[in-house]
Amino acid sequence: MKNIQLPPVLFYQQLVATEAYTAKIHTILQKATRPIVLKGVGGSGKTSLCQAYYQQFGSKYKHCIWINFLGQTFNSFLFNQDLLAALEIPAFTKEQTEQQRLEILIAALAKLKGKKLLIIDALDVEITRPERNFLVRLQQAGNYTILASSRYDLLGLGVVKMPVFQLSEAQNIYKVYRYDIALGNIDTSTEKAISETENALIRYLDYHPLLLELSAKMIKNDSEVTAESLLRIFAENQLISIAEEVYCNEVNETYIFQQHLNSIFTIAKLSEKQQNLLQEISLLPSIPIFYGELKAFIHKETRSDAALKAQIKQLIKIGWLQQQNKNVHMHRAVQLSIYEQVAYEKEKYNHVIYNILNMFEKHYNTNPL
Repeated sequence: MKNIQLPPVLFYQQLVATEAYTAKIHTILQKATRPIVLKGVGGSGKTSLCQAYYQQFGSKYKHCIWINFLGQTFNSFLFNQDLLAALEIPAFTKEQTEQQRLEILIAALAKLKGKKLLIIDALDVEITRPERNFLVRLQQAGNYTILASSRYDLLGLGVVKMPVFQLSEAQNIYKVYRYDIALGNIDTSTEKAISETENALIRYLDYHPLLLELSAKMIKNDSEVTAESLLRIFAENQLISIAEEVYCNEVNETYIFQQHLNSIFTIAKLSEKQQNLLQEISLLPSIPIFYGELKAFIHKETRSDAALKAQIKQLIKIGWLQQQNKNVHMHRAVQLSIYEQVAYEKEKYNHVIYNILNMFEKHYNTNPL
């Protein structure tokens, strides 16, 4: 069986800060009697650590499956066309109940021979008892090693907390995006010195991976943005320390990300068109989505295809969107920022919701509940 929906390969420089942690996760997974949840706040690197685990230890499994969570556990499997095709499961019929479909799916998954790895990314909701039982059953009856990433403790599942990176690891993350090391655009053997001001910025952000990435990209792509200017704005706003709040109290997560990303949002000098585009994309699930599908959510009558591509390309360049092959997606922490930062225009909001509902109707027609 081929690997399903796997994330893009991480570059060596991005893996350096993860090696010790992936080895620890592997040890825990081999001894686990229940699925394991990698818990951390948005932007703390959960997805990257899951990617790194697959990249470093995937060869130890005969089959590997990566699932992007779609808001509900069962739907994330039952509506996953790549998974159903790989398992050679015929299209479900309207007469089949959800439980009947799950039984067909479980049987097909359990039928695979050898050790199997299942990773569920961004399982960011409280799961129900039937959903928990579904995952436990897969692990016990199907010989699956199951790793999920989430912002929450999940009912009846084992929890491993995301590590707080050390200064040297945070510097590595910053350099990857500040100097395009991840893209192979420079000689990686050349050591790039980090200034005292940049170190002060890294410490101020408490080594938070997503904030480091966004800050580094802004500094790299905008000549008016410097480590000094970012630090000055942070200081003027007297922002709360992430280390004091985010890593120990999820209740404050939305507020803190709104405060920090609000400053980066302002510094970015995004145009009104870019802000409106981000506003619309932020309504989508934070999973990779094909450009053609992305177009279906955007106002086709007000934005040409070429203009839309140009804006998306620029937003990718400065770090607000990420590109995975032909897909783009937005990080959930960035979504939180935009929800707080940009006021919706009612007509535009309703139009996007209408398109979303149309897409769900399309999925229903091809794979009815």
